[in-house]
Amino acid sequence: MIEITLVKELKGKELVKDFEKIYGSIDKLKRVFERGDGNVKLELDLEDWEYFLKHPDEELRETRLIYTENPEITMKDVNLMGYIKNQKPQSIKELADLAGRDISTIQRKVNLLEKEGFIEIKNGNKNSKIPVFNYDKLEIAI
Repeated sequence: MIEITLVKELKGKELVKDFEKIYGSIDKLKRVFERGDGNVKLELDLEDWEYFLKHPDEELRETRLIYTENPEITMKDVNLMGYIKNQKPQSIKELADLAGRDISTIQRKVNLLEKEGFIEIKNGNKNSKIPVFNYDKLEIAI
């Protein structure tokens, strides 16, 4: 089994911006939390938001662990994630063009990477699918 850690490094002020996108304002989150059923995620987000408002330049490291035995994940796939992160293609076709590979091959790889939890697929314009890799590092432990 291979353990892969996806790492996102950000500052407190970036996390605050993310919370603003999700919840609108800290007051809205407080009202939702107070009306809620004791949702732990809301409580943790509220605590983090309040903390990072006071410490905007503090750096934090978010991680996501993936365990896989899938031998289909190759260095080409890691390179593909690099294209997704750095070039930010707006469709699977654009990603195939960037990688210089056949679109059907890229479509299969993107589906595999999404299934394994490495990337997300968002809906784009005109039924296009946008691959997204929201991490800064990929660490592999064997």
